[in-house]
Amino acid sequence: IAGLALYVRALRGQGKDAAAEAACDQLTKVIEALRLPLVRRAREYLDAAELSRETVRRLACLEVARHCAENAGLLSLASNIARKSVAVGLANNNPQVAKTALLELIAQEEAQRAQLACDPLLRTEWFTNHLWPYQKLMDVCAELGDARTALSCGERMRARSFLDELAWRKVDLATALPEPLRKRIA
Repeated sequence: IAGLALYVRALRGQGKDAAAEAACDQLTKVIEALRLPLVRRAREYLDAAELSRETVRRLACLEVARHCAENAGLLSLASNIARKSVAVGLANNNPQVAKTALLELIAQEEAQRAQLACDPLLRTEWFTNHLWPYQKLMDVCAELGDARTALSCGERMRARSFLDELAWRKVDLATALPEPLRKRIA
């Protein structure tokens, strides 16, 4: 694997992009054939994605790397790989690819958030540091003319903040509601 990666880099240095892409294709086939442990396989596919300049191959390698990272329990690495997929989609003026990758990233990050300790301050701090996918998805959806998804994303982001605030203040909605409204909900 390391030899093929060096070969791809050498071909790129010589300006032989077509040969380098053919070598990248061979590299991905070797990685698949070796049946490496999940963590190493994720790393190798991530490296292969970096070596390729073809958008389809890069995204395919990133998808396999993300899947391997998730199955290995490395959710942080899986999120980072999903961010790379977003960057590839945006860099290649493919907002649909970016949208799909952002939706996956948000799902992953919400799953990670759900696993955090019940400390509301920790959850709020974590969410504050992970707003980028929500904000970027709204931008991409606006570019695509997908108002429904953009609005849904904005509302989901606001709801997360609101729920964190309620949890932090230890508000029990059932007891905080007026009696007539409580009866109507029940």
